[in-house]
Amino acid sequence: MNDISFSLSTNDLLHADPRNIAKLQVELTSDCNLRCTYCTLSQPWYEGRHMEDSNIHKVIEFTKRHNIQSVHLNGHGESTIAPRWTEIAQEFLKSGFHLTITTNLAKKYTSDEIETLAQFEQLDISLETIDLKTLQQLRRKADIRQILHNIHMIRARALELGCPTPRIVWGSIIAAETVEHFPKLVAMAIECRINHWHIQSLTKMDEIEGALNLNPILSLEGEVFLEAVQHLNEALSLARKHQLSFHFQGSMAEDLMAKAREILTSRQSQASCRPGGPKAIRKSVIKADDSCMPADAILYGSGTPKGYTRDCTDPWSFMMLESNQQVSCCCFGQKPLGTLKLGQSIEEVFNAPRANNLRNSLLTGELDSICANCSYRTLVPVDKFHKKISHEFRVTTSLNGNAHAH
Repeated sequence: MNDISFSLSTNDLLHADPRNIAKLQVELTSDCNLRCTYCTLSQPWYEGRHMEDSNIHKVIEFTKRHNIQSVHLNGHGESTIAPRWTEIAQEFLKSGFHLTITTNLAKKYTSDEIETLAQFEQLDISLETIDLKTLQQLRRKADIRQILHNIHMIRARALELGCPTPRIVWGSIIAAETVEHFPKLVAMAIECRINHWHIQSLTKMDEIEGALNLNPILSLEGEVFLEAVQHLNEALSLARKHQLSFHFQGSMAEDLMAKAREILTSRQSQASCRPGGPKAIRKSVIKADDSCMPADAILYGSGTPKGYTRDCTDPWSFMMLESNQQVSCCCFGQKPLGTLKLGQSIEEVFNAPRANNLRNSLLTGELDSICANCSYRTLVPVDKFHKKISHEFRVTTSLNGNAHAH
């Protein structure tokens, strides 16, 4: 039988079945116990809020109704400061859902909180350095000793309960001011048996007076940039040696490689004067391997050539419910699909006109500026993406040419 052809109507693929949502992200709160200098929450205009109980109930019922297996407690805030967060998590857990949480893990947790976290499938812990002073300057109020203690307490409780210990991921913002700390951070991750390291991009905020403000690593120039890349490469080499898997967010690895090569090419004569010559510097260039994102720099963040679109299935397979009642399908700049404030159900918002328009733009390659310049999803030919959506979300054609979603 031939593959599904592109003649399958785009209109047939605009409606998304909530049962195909691979991950549901729930923002229990947009407030936080920390005020990291690089975070939106540290801006003077920011106000956090907790999700209302009525909406929490809607989310839980929606998840059960559509048997959405993966639930991620995450958003702008720290989920473990939300009211009744352990009760909410336990309700998900008792229903058999796989729970992940993004957390700073910097609180002094109660025994009930430790027991709840011990039953999560994965803990994504935000951490850039193990240096006491730098961590307190950067994250303000965080103490690495408390974080490491919490990790061991959670694992120990999981053993007591007889359940699998949570998979632990460390997520680190790469910046000009943090990258030199990465080798020691990775060494600690290996010693603590951390499962994975996620190297994340920095979104530059307005600077805070008197604080340790972060700057993008790509803002560095010349030898200073190469030295920063060398710190990163030391960390990656250590991770590879000890089989700590890692990946870069979006196109960061490719962007770093491109800039390093540009500097090496333009400064070949100066490089020859350094100890060890050009070869010593070339070793600092990030090496892409199975642990990194694909080395397709030209496919990221470069506009959309005719006949191409972004390889993004999020409008069909991802949903984020925010504490302010907004419903989104993108973490990287797209406007929300709608809001629950108007009395609509979550299902109705998921297939509102805004959602259908976004899916249509991806299926046709007629992208807005946010998708066209996205640095988190590669480009792909429109017809190939169309077939992918048809296949992944099980849309087939009958003999009379009508489309059916399964």
